[in-house]
Amino acid sequence: MALFLRRLLEQSSLLIMALIMAVFVWIAAVNEENPIVTQPFSRELDIALSNTADDIAFIDADDVNAIVTIRAPQDIFDSLTTNRIRVAADISNLGPGVHVVPLTASVTSESAEVISIIPAEVQVTLEQISTRMLPLRREVTGEPSRGYFAGTPVWSADQVAITGLQSVVNSIAEVRIEVDIDERKTPLQRSFVPRAYNSDGAIVNGITYAPENVDVSINIAQLESYRELAVRPDIVGQVANGFRVTGITQAPQSVTVFSTESDTITNLPGFVETAPIDITGIDNDIETTVTLDLPEGISLIGDQAVVVQVSVAAIENSFTTRIKPQVVGLGPDLEVTLSPETIDVIVSGPVNALDALEPDDIKVVIDLLDLEAETIAQIEPELIVSIDTIDVELVIPTIQVEITAIESEE
Repeated sequence: MALFLRRLLEQSSLLIMALIMAVFVWIAAVNEENPIVTQPFSRELDIALSNTADDIAFIDADDVNAIVTIRAPQDIFDSLTTNRIRVAADISNLGPGVHVVPLTASVTSESAEVISIIPAEVQVTLEQISTRMLPLRREVTGEPSRGYFAGTPVWSADQVAITGLQSVVNSIAEVRIEVDIDERKTPLQRSFVPRAYNSDGAIVNGITYAPENVDVSINIAQLESYRELAVRPDIVGQVANGFRVTGITQAPQSVTVFSTESDTITNLPGFVETAPIDITGIDNDIETTVTLDLPEGISLIGDQAVVVQVSVAAIENSFTTRIKPQVVGLGPDLEVTLSPETIDVIVSGPVNALDALEPDDIKVVIDLLDLEAETIAQIEPELIVSIDTIDVELVIPTIQVEITAIESEE
């Protein structure tokens, strides 16, 4: 029995030794085909910074990328991408100031591990976010048009809370809004965005305002002794026969008048006429400077002259007519048959030019040069018009021509 047990133990030891040798052989074979490598990842990686407290802002970091060395089987290493490796710096519990923060790195594959990070740490600068309440400087610049007055502005806020980096907020000397009412004639009601300025008068950016917009209302009305009136050109006469007026413009289109008598101002119509402008017989645009015909006791504020432009154009008409074409270039001993024998044309232009047309002012020419007998072709006629101001258009763009030889008499 003892001999049997001894032999069994010897055989078991041999079996275990063989198994261990097999495992070592398998591991060696696997490592030869897919060796473990330790080397830097091929690309620089961004550093992820954790969120700071609500009243702390991240300002700057001295290094924005890192290089990591990874140990992993070759096939795992080759499959790594930037989104599978994370480099982070924990700044969540840091206060304002300059800090040196160690970097940590992780890789998503369990078969890979990070050996080193370069740099091992990063310097970051954090700053406090602060809020200040400042009085709002409100400026109204310019003056309304003459004869108008501006009432007291009504603002929706007289102070503004500004929020931003503490260094930026501390650099602000004032917050103001500027409203320009120069030459204005109507009430103003608008929203304006406040602007912050430093002690040098430069605009400071990178801050928020509360409220974001400030409303202002300014009543602008006309003084009792003043009144704004439309300018109406006094046009007399008629343009040349065959022409029409296409437009009348004046500059300025309205004027402000003044009177010491309030009743005189009140009783005025809503317009004032210019001196008469005679357009009798004109056939072109004109521009003229005229004065205003003001009632007694009324004074004009500003320039006394008005520039009036009168635009004139010819009255146009159109008609259709038939013209027998003129044939040119027909060879000797040849004759031609036209189909159709006449050409319809549309004639349009100024009425006076159409009335003056003579029969020879419009010609339709068929050029048959180099065409031989027994030819049937579509020819595009040529239009010859002797008057530049009229337009002529063919109703049918081509005409059929048939060329035949003239039979000789025996």
